[in-house]
Amino acid sequence: MSYIAYIARTAQSQLSKEEQKQQKRAQQEAEWKAQRERTAREKEQLKETLRQERRARRKAEKEREMWERLCP
Repeated sequence: MSYIAYIARTAQSQLSKEEQKQQKRAQQEAEWKAQRERTAREKEQLKETLRQERRARRKAEKEREMWERLCP
């Protein structure tokens, strides 16, 4: 009976280790996914900021050209 109990405890211990590994892996994957999403959001924000800066520069350039034509 004690040998069977030992086998059962060993098997249960092994299952616990596997469950811990799976939980750790799932947590790491969730962290990686969150990091990728953050990076993607930051990249999109940067793109939008650059677009706005380009628009502002073009607008300022057009306005400057207009004033140069009006007041040479």
